[in-house]
Amino acid sequence: MALTVSTGLRRCEVLGLTWDRVDLVAGTLTVDRQLDADGRRLAPVKTRNSERVIPLGAAAVRALEALRDDYPTVPVDLDHSDGYTVHGAHLVVQARTKTPVHPSYLGHVFKDAREAAGLPAGVTLHTLRHTFASMLIAQGTQPRVIQERMGHGSIVITMDTYGHLFPVEDNKTRDAIDTALSGLTW
Repeated sequence: MALTVSTGLRRCEVLGLTWDRVDLVAGTLTVDRQLDADGRRLAPVKTRNSERVIPLGAAAVRALEALRDDYPTVPVDLDHSDGYTVHGAHLVVQARTKTPVHPSYLGHVFKDAREAAGLPAGVTLHTLRHTFASMLIAQGTQPRVIQERMGHGSIVITMDTYGHLFPVEDNKTRDAIDTALSGLTW
C-alpha cells in the first residue's frame, strides 16, 4: 500500500513491477509493463504515456527496502502478452505460492488492511493513487508533472480529474498583472 500512495501506480502496474525495474540507489522505478487483468501474464501499460520513470522519495525507498528484505522473492518465468517470456523475473509483490498476485486478491488484502485501520468503506486501493496526486498538488507540483507521474494520456485527463484541487489563484494572477504593468501610465 505504501508503494501505491508514494508512487501513484495503478494496481496492475504494482503487480507487474519487477525488481530489475527498481533502482533504490538512484531512487527511481521504471513503469513499462503491468500484470494483465487476469493476473497471469505481463502486458504493456495502459497507454504510451503510462510508460514512465518515477522518482522515489526517501519514504518509498525505505518501504521498498523493507519489502525486499522481509519478503524475498524467487525468480519466475512470466509470459508476456506480446508473445515472449520474461525469464527469472523477481516480482516486487509476489504471492506466498511464489506466483503473481491476482489483481482481485490485492483488493481483498487492501480491504482487510482498510478495515483494520478503521478507514471508511469508500477508501479503495485506487484512492491511494488519488491521494498521491492530491499530495503533489498540495505541494505545488505543476499539472504537466502530475500528468507524467500518473501516466495520464493527456493533460485533459489530469485536469478533469484533479483540477478542482488546485488552489484558486485570483490574488496571484492579479498581482502578476499589476507587477507586469506597474511601470505603465494610462
